[in-house]
Parts: sequence; C-alpha cells; structure tokens
Amino acid sequence: GALLSEDRRDALADGSWVLLARHAITCADHELAAAIKAKKPPRGEVGSLVANVVKWSDELSRGRPLAPVAEGLLIHIGDTVGARATHAPAVETWGIAYGNVLERVLGAPEAVD
Repeated sequence: GALLSEDRRDALADGSWVLLARHAITCADHELAAAIKAKKPPRGEVGSLVANVVKWSDELSRGRPLAPVAEGLLIHIGDTVGARATHAPAVETWGIAYGNVLERVLGAPEAVD
C-alpha cells in the first residue's frame, strides 16, 4: 500500500530503497522456482513489483541508482528468459514487464554502472 504513494517512496532512505529492490528480486526468484516446480504460470504481480521498482527508481525526484541491485536484477531476468524452454508461462506472464525493465536499464547504463 505505502509503495503506491510517490511521497512515501521518495521518503525512503537509499539503504531502504536498495533493500526494497533486493526483496522484490528475491521474491520473484522464489516465485519463478515455485512456478516451474508446480508447472503453473508465476503470479503476475510478483514480476510487476520488480518492474515497478525499476520504473519508480528513475521517476523519483531524487533518482535512485540501480547499481547495488543491477547484477541480481539482470541475472533474474536472464533466468526468467532462460526458463522459456522448459516453462514458457514465466516469460509470457512477465515478458512485457521485463521488456520494459530492460529498456529502462539499457537506456540508462549510468544507473547500473
């Protein structure tokens, strides 16, 4: 709930922001593994949170660098895309959101240096 408020997101300290981003990626990793094991599509909102964290990071007035989470973020997206051969629903469910993530990250490499 609190994350839907731009003012509340903007008030987060940088350390809290990094923890939020890491938590979102960890949750998505677990959701991907559970979906593959259960042979079901992952929950869309889990991937959407990862996408939103990236989107919010460069919308905030202070701007948030993604560098501390960039490696984990890109590995997670790679794992999701790599799952396509065995679990296409993951890519279908999160594909658009993650396409937007990559577009943002690749369009602003200084944010992830």
